[in-house]
Amino acid sequence: MKKTKPIKRMLGASFAALLLGGAVTFAFWHVQAGEIEKTATSEDLITSNKTWVNAKTEIPLTNDIHFVPQKKGTSVKIVGDGDLQIEVDDAQLLKQMADENPDFKGMKKYRLRVEADRVADYLNNERYIFPVEHGYKGLSNYRIKAGERKIKSANKLISLTKKNTNRAVETTLPVEYSDDLAKDAVDILKMNVSSGKLILDDSFSSGYKKIEARAKTFHYNFTVEKNSLLIFKSEEEVQIDEPIGIEYVMK
Repeated sequence: MKKTKPIKRMLGASFAALLLGGAVTFAFWHVQAGEIEKTATSEDLITSNKTWVNAKTEIPLTNDIHFVPQKKGTSVKIVGDGDLQIEVDDAQLLKQMADENPDFKGMKKYRLRVEADRVADYLNNERYIFPVEHGYKGLSNYRIKAGERKIKSANKLISLTKKNTNRAVETTLPVEYSDDLAKDAVDILKMNVSSGKLILDDSFSSGYKKIEARAKTFHYNFTVEKNSLLIFKSEEEVQIDEPIGIEYVMK
């Protein structure tokens, strides 16, 4: 009977060690999970956006017209809140834009402000690839067969407030979907499209007599293939316009 006490002590110590080990492991994984869940701060975002500009990444004005920062007649910078601010009065670039889009004709200066969260996407527009995996909702299977994303200027003008030489705009722009299928595709296929609204608040001084403001958007145009388990198959072209900033044409 006396010999059983050391055995009990050993078993008790082993059990305690297992509990301690489990607690340490739990604490370790808890810390790791906490570190993984952290998101980038606004300071990180601003620093990241400045890196794009400092690296002289090509700046797209449209899908086909780009320029390298520090080109004469252009100004590119990251402002205090992390937004990308572009100003162009280079005659050659302005002519190229006017030849491509009649809305730019007569333009003497072009100004664009891209929301901080969209700067990286905007500068890497040509690298965007639509997801090809399948998505499921109920008894239906969704897949993007083909499509593209372009940088587009909205047709509708945004109202500007004028006081002397100061101009100000304050508006909210939602993501626009061509139909319900387009809206479903964003969620089902986990597309990199913001479902929220973009609140634009900007002001600046300008001596130009006429200034037009429009939303700058990512225009998604793609075909969705929808297969139902009830042996129903369809294809439909859908479109999405996601606002990323605001552009000003000064005449």
